[in-house]
Amino acid sequence: MSLTAYSYLRFSTPRQQWGDSQRRQATNSAAYCERKKLDLNTVIKFYDKGVSGFHSKNLTEGALGRFLTAIKEKKIKTPCALVVESLDRLSRDTLDEAFYLFLDLIRAGVEIHTLNPEVQYSKQSVKENPAHIMLAVNDLWRANRESETKSYRSRENWIRKRQMATDKVMTKKVPHWLEVVDGVIQVKPGVERIVLKMVQWALDGLGSKRIAQNLNKEGIPPFTNPYIRHLEDKEILYQKPVWDSCYVMSVLRSRALMGEYTPYTRTRVGREKTGTPIPDYYPRLLTPKAFNRLQIAISARKGKLGRDSDKVANLFKGLVFDAIDKGTFYCNCKGYTAFLVNRNGSLGKGEYRSIRYKEFEKAFFRLVQVVVLTPNEMDNSHVYEAAIGDLDKRIMKTKEAIIKHPKFSSLLDTLVMLETQRAETVTLLEAEKNKTPVQTSLAETKRLTIAPEDTESRLKLRQRIAELVDSMWLLITDNGKQKSAKVVHCHCQIIFKNGDRREFRLFTRRSGGSVATSHIDEPAYDLRNYDPKKYRKTYAVNGMMPDEASFAAIDMLKQLKDVQE
Repeated sequence: MSLTAYSYLRFSTPRQQWGDSQRRQATNSAAYCERKKLDLNTVIKFYDKGVSGFHSKNLTEGALGRFLTAIKEKKIKTPCALVVESLDRLSRDTLDEAFYLFLDLIRAGVEIHTLNPEVQYSKQSVKENPAHIMLAVNDLWRANRESETKSYRSRENWIRKRQMATDKVMTKKVPHWLEVVDGVIQVKPGVERIVLKMVQWALDGLGSKRIAQNLNKEGIPPFTNPYIRHLEDKEILYQKPVWDSCYVMSVLRSRALMGEYTPYTRTRVGREKTGTPIPDYYPRLLTPKAFNRLQIAISARKGKLGRDSDKVANLFKGLVFDAIDKGTFYCNCKGYTAFLVNRNGSLGKGEYRSIRYKEFEKAFFRLVQVVVLTPNEMDNSHVYEAAIGDLDKRIMKTKEAIIKHPKFSSLLDTLVMLETQRAETVTLLEAEKNKTPVQTSLAETKRLTIAPEDTESRLKLRQRIAELVDSMWLLITDNGKQKSAKVVHCHCQIIFKNGDRREFRLFTRRSGGSVATSHIDEPAYDLRNYDPKKYRKTYAVNGMMPDEASFAAIDMLKQLKDVQE
């Protein structure tokens, strides 16, 4: 009975598929199996197309790794044969890693058959002829040295290109909103307006997902250039069809917007920054000052748990917390009605609590009409201080590089750019610390809350609220035997960025309709540290809690549409 054989072929780059590599390896493997009377399995094929063997990617992510796993899990019976063009198709990694792979296959009962030279490696052949081990070691070492040499030459070539970057374009591969025309990097026609619109949306408080939706709604195509995708034996011209949030964020976070080129190098773990950034390599679309403001606006949205409903933009996204379980509230629509719902309750991790969003929003704006919000609640001092610290480190590294390589004029340009950025950031920090309190109120924007369909304006309003408010803590209780008759009591405490606290109470029927609110300027208890016993002791009057007293008189609300309107 002939031995079952499996063909393994590999080449490093996708474009080699359209050369002779795949045909040559497959044809020669089939001819070899026929000549050696091996039963070649033509159903199960192990092909690594465009997968490098230099860092064992074909073993960790490719078909060779799947073959070895199938052998160890006994999904492929041994003994069997693995036919390869040469040992460098198995691995080009360091000698120790490559040789361990070679031994793993041999010990697992796999015979390795190479076509060039024609050698059969197996437990028996290695035992009878130890020279096979020396031959395998020599081939694996040679394969690694070839790849190391190519990698070294490529790195040196890129170092030379970076040194000449101030006078010459290094590569035609540039950010998608740019293009290289006659050796000069230019902004694509009509693209600058789109990028600036994206930046303005981000400054107005829109997230990357909303920006992508707006771009798709306006029919604006992505910046990506058409490229060739290889599917089986066909070449297809492909272009990214629509915008998505990841692509939007990659554009807004790119330092190329202010003209800076950041050099990278490839390592075993991925891309890593190398050298110092090159200023004004790309055409500028933003000044460094404008770019810093953009990054601060994007960073301010981080950590904002919660989501918008499909029918209304939640003005308090990421700001509302449950005093009982410390989880967040999000906006959820049930039919035509929006509710603020505690996340843990909706996930079944605790008691479910909710309040009608419309009434809650109105109660909030009644409070901010009564309370004049003073100070500059949005303190970005820590953001600017962190940016200055980062710039100081980069300046120090650049100075060290100048001492080592005094002939590189691009390093001096980088140092000037970094010091200019630091001076601008210090100016922003001083302005932040010296801001004079300006009385302000959200009352003039109340009209925006009446039009839920005006999403753009509501998102701008949400950004303003996020600048004023640090967090909002809710304590929701209800009373009533029948669900439809339940009266919901919502005790909301608002913590402003300047440390001030205000609160309001909202009473509403679960079924909707009657609403009552009350405001308290100076809260006696901090809901962030909620404890039922201490809370009752603080707020109880004549043995009754405020919500209990209201429940007793709630029947009066039946005759009122809205006592506050």
